[in-house]
Amino acid sequence: MTIISTGTDALTAFQRSLDTVAQNIANVNTPGYSRQSVTLRARPPQFVGFGFLGRGVEVASVTRSYSEFLTQQVQTAGSSVARFSTLAGFAARVDDLLADPAGGLSPALSSFYAAVQDFSSDPSFATRTAVFAEAGNLVERFDALDQRLVETTRETTQAIEQSVAEINQLATSLSQLNGQIGRGATGAVPNDLLDQRDEVIRQLAERIAVTTVTDESGNINLFVGNGQTLVVGTERFPLAVQQSEFDPTRREVVYESLNGRIPIENVLTGGTLGGLLEFQSDILDPSRRALGATAAGFAQTFNAQNAQGFDEFGEFGSDIFSIGGAQALASTNNSGSGAISVTVEDLSQIDETNYRFIDEGAGFRLVRADTGQVLPLTGSGTSADPFRAGGLAIVLTGTTDDGDQFNIEPTLAAIDGLGLAAADGYAFAAAGRLRGEAALSNISYATIDDGSVIDINNPNLLNGASINFLTATTFQVDSGPTQTFTPGSPITVNGAEFQITGTPVAGDQFTIARNTAADGDNRNALLLASTQDAEVLADGTLSIGQAYTQLVANVGSVTARAQASASAQQVVLESAENRRLEVSGVNLDEEAADLIRFQQAYQAAAQIVAVGSELFDVLLNATRR
Repeated sequence: MTIISTGTDALTAFQRSLDTVAQNIANVNTPGYSRQSVTLRARPPQFVGFGFLGRGVEVASVTRSYSEFLTQQVQTAGSSVARFSTLAGFAARVDDLLADPAGGLSPALSSFYAAVQDFSSDPSFATRTAVFAEAGNLVERFDALDQRLVETTRETTQAIEQSVAEINQLATSLSQLNGQIGRGATGAVPNDLLDQRDEVIRQLAERIAVTTVTDESGNINLFVGNGQTLVVGTERFPLAVQQSEFDPTRREVVYESLNGRIPIENVLTGGTLGGLLEFQSDILDPSRRALGATAAGFAQTFNAQNAQGFDEFGEFGSDIFSIGGAQALASTNNSGSGAISVTVEDLSQIDETNYRFIDEGAGFRLVRADTGQVLPLTGSGTSADPFRAGGLAIVLTGTTDDGDQFNIEPTLAAIDGLGLAAADGYAFAAAGRLRGEAALSNISYATIDDGSVIDINNPNLLNGASINFLTATTFQVDSGPTQTFTPGSPITVNGAEFQITGTPVAGDQFTIARNTAADGDNRNALLLASTQDAEVLADGTLSIGQAYTQLVANVGSVTARAQASASAQQVVLESAENRRLEVSGVNLDEEAADLIRFQQAYQAAAQIVAVGSELFDVLLNATRR
């Protein structure tokens, strides 16, 4: 009977509606779930002679409330939040380390130079002992900071490896979901699988910026970086982490293409992995290089000044500090037998980057790794005539092949070799090497200072000399050629400069000799104290303290910007998620109303079936008579 079939169809339709409401309620807290709804339609009518008679209801479809645009907005915002949150979190650790008012470098540097100032005022046993102890403390502080940065490097590498593993696992899930959705394609829409796939893509976007393309089969193909394919249909092309071609202690992210592994760190952005790589390249490595440059600049400047004086025993000043040199590592892909050694000749020209030295067949090229800028090389690469560029001297030994390359780190490992070269405080050279004196027979009141050494390797530096004025404007050094005297300009003699103050006249004589009465002489000690303000870094524009302050400021600035960006993107994410929930989210009040509505409809449909059954019984009973 038509009434019974109409009722049973209605029961089926309202049962499906109740099932869908129950599914919505059950998944109200399921991440990525989209509200589903049943679309009902009238069954095609039946012609019965006098017209068409309806045949009840049927389920047309079960659809999900979904907006592709809003879903992609959530994915994009989530990727940005993960990137900036990761960057801010790791950067804050470096910022806290370097800017620590007690554990940073600044307090140790201040304490050391305070002891040097005391030593310069009174070069006694007590002050020598104190300054030597502070020198040891300063070395330990440099080493402690560098070791913390090395530990952070290891932690960053572990986080990168974990992130890559999670990306590959999610890519596998996406390829499997593509397969399940494709196999189940019968015209019906697998809503729950589609939600799961969107959720997998959202989680992938939290780890790395992705681009998605839906093909004609309904598969979502996923790309990273500059278009590297991560998932195509049911196939995936994973990322991997391998040993760096230049440094066995470092790891790099590569893409496993059909043609082999390709390094792609420089093109991966967004998400947790992008934030980690950005932190490593923009904060961590530059901070280690800057700290190494600060240590090298400090040690070299202090050692150079100490060498210009006499120590407690009247000996030439020796190195107080040892320092590590530049690091040059060959690529594991090199086919030649060549090797290079690198010396930093001018630390002021070194920036916070590494360099690539490349054999191009027709010649060699030195390239900044951060910008790709090519630095013009001079020299031939021999020990007598090294290649020179950017403050570096490069000596090539052996034979390199076309395409061979080397990675040069001028200061990254400098602190590895930082230590105390001096055995005790007596090595600090307080006295100057030379003395200048005006002859008692001079007519004028002009005076001469004790000079400053400009060429410590001059073989005649300590031989002594006499400056004899022929007129008020001309003079001879010993019996050498006549020279012109310019008031205010230094006179250079045997690798040292001397300043004459006043107006000398003809017949005046000034004697230069080795300092043999060094007791109580603190001239070089004062100059050692002045190295605190010597501008020896950044093209001669920054002192040691200023360079470290700039490092702290740069890290702090990047950290603050990352934190601000993370907060701003979090607001964008919450807004996007709220808009998505307005379209796709489950509202329990609405579901409760639908539950009552479909329950009542189901009960009414059941009553239709009951009435139809009674009518059928009446008909049967009537036919039995």
